[in-house]
Amino acid sequence: MRYNTLSDHDDVFEVPEMMVDDKPIWIGITHLGVESDRDFGGYRSRFAYSIATGPYDADVQVQGDDLRGPAIGSVTEAEIVVSLLGFASVYGEGDLSTEENDDGESETFLYYDGDQVAVGETAQFIYDNAERFGIAGSDLEEGYIAYNSTEWNDALGLYVRRASETGKEPE
Repeated sequence: MRYNTLSDHDDVFEVPEMMVDDKPIWIGITHLGVESDRDFGGYRSRFAYSIATGPYDADVQVQGDDLRGPAIGSVTEAEIVVSLLGFASVYGEGDLSTEENDDGESETFLYYDGDQVAVGETAQFIYDNAERFGIAGSDLEEGYIAYNSTEWNDALGLYVRRASETGKEPE
């Protein structure tokens, strides 16, 4: 995969903190183009993503190049972040299990709805941050916060899109 660090992505988004002692988490998103959708017809945008705790290869906790936008209409990278946060939140509510792997060593597995969704440190990371991902995703989706500013982040050496409150009141 060619998106091994945050600096490999076109856009980097900061996941808002919930607690004072939260560690930074960033999401890199890159639009990979549009492809035809065999199942639903039409075309869908495809995105690569990385969820990371820092700028280096070892800091990337989750990555992929298989996230797709809706079958109808366009989607922005910020909207894709909301979808990714939603998936991570739901998967993080699954069952974390320590089991013996094929080599006889203990390994951590994350299961959701009977399917294995992550292994090792990735499983633990998703499980540990599920609530944070869910709250951030919900606040973004409901419009309580929005990615409306881009700032230089010295720790990453990148420009990062930051979410801030929009002033919208809960209904």
